[in-house]
This record gives sequence, C-alpha cells and structure tokens, in this order.
Amino acid sequence: MRTLFKILVVVALVAQPALAGAQQAASPFVDEACPNATALGQHLNELNAQAKPSNDQLITTAKQLVDAYRSCAQSYDRDVHGKNSDQSTDYVVAHRMYARLALARSLQRVAAYNAQLGDPAAAKANYDAALKPLDEIESIGGDVGGTMEGSERKLLNEARDLRGTLQSAEKALPASGTAGATRPPAGSPRPSP
Repeated sequence: MRTLFKILVVVALVAQPALAGAQQAASPFVDEACPNATALGQHLNELNAQAKPSNDQLITTAKQLVDAYRSCAQSYDRDVHGKNSDQSTDYVVAHRMYARLALARSLQRVAAYNAQLGDPAAAKANYDAALKPLDEIESIGGDVGGTMEGSERKLLNEARDLRGTLQSAEKALPASGTAGATRPPAGSPRPSP
C-alpha cells in the first residue's frame, strides 16, 4: 500500500500545475489524490495556453481550484477524525499534507495573477493565505514526528521551500496604493495584455 501511495504522490506532485510561463506542458493535468481538482487544473492549463486568456476567467478558475483543494484537504481531515479503517494512517497523513501543499500552490497562483493585474493588496492577501496550509503541514508533520515516511518528508520539505518562495514574492510586491503594474515573480503565469 505504501509503495502505491508513494507512486500516486509522485504522480500528483508532477501533475500539479506549475506556476507556468508561456506554455503549459502538453500532458493533461490529472490529480489522483484530489480528483475534484482535475477538471479545474485542466481548464486553467488550457486558459494559460491561450494567446490572450481572459483575466477574469484565469482568476475565477484559479479560485475554483483553490476551493477544490480546500475541499480535498477537508475530506482527508474527515478520514483522520472518522478513523476510516479502509485507509492506513500513513496514507491519510501524506494525503492531508499533499492537499494542503496543492492548496498553497493554488493560492500562490491566484496571488501571482493578482500581482500581474496590478492589485498588490489582493496578491499580498493570497500570499498570506497560502501560508496557513503550510503551517498546517508543519503541524501534521510534527504530529507524526519520527514515524514520517519518505514521501511525507518530501512534502514537508516542499512546503518549507514554498514558504520561502511565497515570502520572497510578497516582499517583491509594491506597497499598496502604488500605481502601475508589478513585475511578476519568477515562475509566475504570464500576464495578459
């Protein structure tokens, strides 16, 4: 079971939509750990591949993806609290961590879109919001401590790396009320004209 889970986590992490530049990967987005995010991830990738995607559609779809990952994380929380006997504790712990990491990445994506549209206040709010699921990953990791599997350690390390990326991107934002568009952080989706 653990080997299958590790493969699923690796597939899900690779499939997680990158904060892409001009073109998305040709492979379709599939998230087996959070299947409710699959269609939204595919749609967002399709929008980003367009020459002139609609800013409204990008933001709306990215926010829907955030909601999908929030729902996924809550579902795994219910499995833990309900002591679902069909799934091992390691499986649920790693999925709880993964769903939160995907949630934080989705919030990062919304923040990057906000920054590109010249709304540093909304970008800051979303970068800050992305820190909460990362804090929760730290808490989950602390709860399992020495029994943490390799895939769980990988997720914890990725969460720590993402925290640094979020903090750097937030520092790069202009002060609220500053006129003009911002320079997007490295790895951000491209702006629409």
